[in-house]
Amino acid sequence: MKKKVRKIIVDKISYSWTVQERFWPEGYLKLWIEGQKTRPWLVIEFGQLEEVTPSLVASIVKQANDMKAAIKQVESNVSNCKYENELLTAK
Repeated sequence: MKKKVRKIIVDKISYSWTVQERFWPEGYLKLWIEGQKTRPWLVIEFGQLEEVTPSLVASIVKQANDMKAAIKQVESNVSNCKYENELLTAK
């Protein structure tokens, strides 16, 4: 699979995204907020790699943004979950 970085705008915010094959048929969807490419904003692992379309990426971004508030509330109850600098981490 050819690695290609694409751009998309969702709710007036620019994102870059790519699909990376891991071990066929597994792979990752990686998203970055435009201008912040030092680390991904969101990484989703697919067990069965399927064609990822811009409309699917937009839907995923909207769902992730809708969940941010809920994640921030839950993190205080989950010791290994931390939301810091706009990045969710779990150990």
